[in-house]
Amino acid sequence: MADYYSSKEYYAKKEAALAKTLERKKLETSVKEVEEIKSTSIKEPDSKSYVVPTDVSASAEVVVVSEDTISTVREEDLTSEELLEEISASIPEYQVQTQSELNQQNLNYTYGSEQIRLDELAAKKKLVEEKLEEYNIRKQKHEECLSDLRGVTDTELRKQKERGCIALKNELDVSLLIYQDFITSKPQPLAPPGYHQMADGSIMSDAEHPAYENLPKCGDAKYDVPGVGKDDNAVILGIDFDHSDIDQGGETRSFKVSATNGSTFSLEIKSSAGKYYNFYSNSFTTAYASLKNATVYGTYEFSVVFPEGTVTTYDIFLIAQDDTSHAGYAEVLLDDNTIDLNSSTGSNSKLLHKQLRQSRNETLTYELSAKSPNSVANLSDHASITGQGFLKGGNSMLGIKTDFSFSVTSGSTKAYQILKQPTFEDIFVEVTRTIGSAPIFLDGEDISSSTHYSWPLDNIDGLTEDMIPIGTNVTANSVIKYYENTVTSLENTACANEFTTTKIEPLTKTAPPTLTRNATSGMLVKTQLGNVTFDKQQAAALANGEIKFLAYGPEKIKELTGWELELTNLKVELTKPTTTTTQSTVNLTTVTIASGDGIADDVSTVSGIGISGASGAPTITNIASYSGTTATITFDSAQTLENGTTLTFHGAGETITISGSIVFKTTGKSFGTNYELPGWDGKFYFDLEKFITPTAEAS
Repeated sequence: MADYYSSKEYYAKKEAALAKTLERKKLETSVKEVEEIKSTSIKEPDSKSYVVPTDVSASAEVVVVSEDTISTVREEDLTSEELLEEISASIPEYQVQTQSELNQQNLNYTYGSEQIRLDELAAKKKLVEEKLEEYNIRKQKHEECLSDLRGVTDTELRKQKERGCIALKNELDVSLLIYQDFITSKPQPLAPPGYHQMADGSIMSDAEHPAYENLPKCGDAKYDVPGVGKDDNAVILGIDFDHSDIDQGGETRSFKVSATNGSTFSLEIKSSAGKYYNFYSNSFTTAYASLKNATVYGTYEFSVVFPEGTVTTYDIFLIAQDDTSHAGYAEVLLDDNTIDLNSSTGSNSKLLHKQLRQSRNETLTYELSAKSPNSVANLSDHASITGQGFLKGGNSMLGIKTDFSFSVTSGSTKAYQILKQPTFEDIFVEVTRTIGSAPIFLDGEDISSSTHYSWPLDNIDGLTEDMIPIGTNVTANSVIKYYENTVTSLENTACANEFTTTKIEPLTKTAPPTLTRNATSGMLVKTQLGNVTFDKQQAAALANGEIKFLAYGPEKIKELTGWELELTNLKVELTKPTTTTTQSTVNLTTVTIASGDGIADDVSTVSGIGISGASGAPTITNIASYSGTTATITFDSAQTLENGTTLTFHGAGETITISGSIVFKTTGKSFGTNYELPGWDGKFYFDLEKFITPTAEAS
């Protein structure tokens, strides 16, 4: 098909058809001329098919239109109604589809090739759509004429209307031919190899084009966008950008100014070091620089390259120029009632002020550890925790799956046994807080024993309901909970009714928060004074005490720290103790061994050469004469063993190994996020009490 459309035969036929149609159009619309038009048919370019593109990259499905569907009236003796029907039927129902030749010139282009570039293709697509729109407008007018004609009964008026409809049909035919000529025309020659044609017709080197795209689209002179009118009121609606702190290593950040058409502005970005951003060199310089008199049509987008640095503040000043103004000022306050510059919108003057900070990244050590939060005997006094911590920086850990493994060794003369495998709900983080000097008196609370539900706290930031308090004077098994006082009317009667007189939330603010920023590290610290309420009353001795709050499981950990993480493949394993016999035995239940470490009586079983038992491995029922190493053990069945026999013990041991995989999914507070969580040590603890039972070996 492509060869035919570029042939002389095709262009000859097309020119002949166009000439005939244009000649008809010049004729006056008399009855005699109508008869002449009836006897003449427009010769279309062969019986080929034409299509109308919707989108040059869309499907190649087409609507076929033959030359028969574009013919004019050919019978002189047709009635008016027959004339109308044939005229109407002759108009093709064009739908927006992809023209085959344009489809071949798709988006898979390369600079300097014989294919159409994206900008050229987009320009041609726009013109195709304009020609199509022109055709459809004429088609609609013709259809309206035919519709009106059907309602005309007067003979003379009907003839006049028919002439008008035929004239519109002629214009429609011309529009169709112009459109067909355009979509089948051969593309203009491309630029030489290594160059390409820009939208304005200029030629640009392929190598220079990326640099051109990065240039700010602005200048010292205001400009108009062809075909787009200016709005009556030039108003800058706002500037959008990522408000988070800039990475210490530097980064490129995008900005978007939104405004009504024709609005103009200038922009200045100044660092706390007194340097200005040069939008042409993409760098901060000591010489004054700014973006001047930029004009907005809808949105104006640009990027700023922030260099590597430490603690730096960048002030962004957006100035409305000439008759442009900012949208009305809408103030947003931070928790401490200071103005949030970046969240507030609009301005009551020509100036709009925003601000970004660049803070120092911390080198962090996230540690997986284990402990007994309630200091359970024989469990809290473990000898050591050894293994892998996590040395990361900033967001570098996000999305990375890291396998971990660390070991916990019991204290001297102690042994561990595993109750179950750990889950994520057995992992917690803790923060330290200080209780106020006096409790809060609640309505209806019984304080006869000098105990209270609610207490002031130096910082409630991050705490939520059901977190667990741990401390010397904390009532056992307490949690953060709301307080509710209920009263029962007509008690012990059929009409008894219970209703609530007082309800206190688990955490209440008592003052605006205090936001401070460390001048050296740039870390933001939030302190929120408030009251904390527990589900159990706490003794008066809690006053002025330092306590810890524990957050268990993924949801609570995220609520407290902001960090979202995933722990999988969790497993705990025992290191099986081994030792040797220091004497031989013949059918005895007792034997002396070189070491009793890690053996738990009534728990541990034993295996080794010569060991036998009716029910498999014998159980150790007693450990005696334990010196911290040597011991005498008792089996539940008699054994005959040689001196120096190696024995392996199962079910208990000195050392457990906890392993699994961890993925940090989102950043939170502290450790490189520039938002500090006071009182958090950065550790994620496995609660040993949840899955380990300790024993004293000598008992």
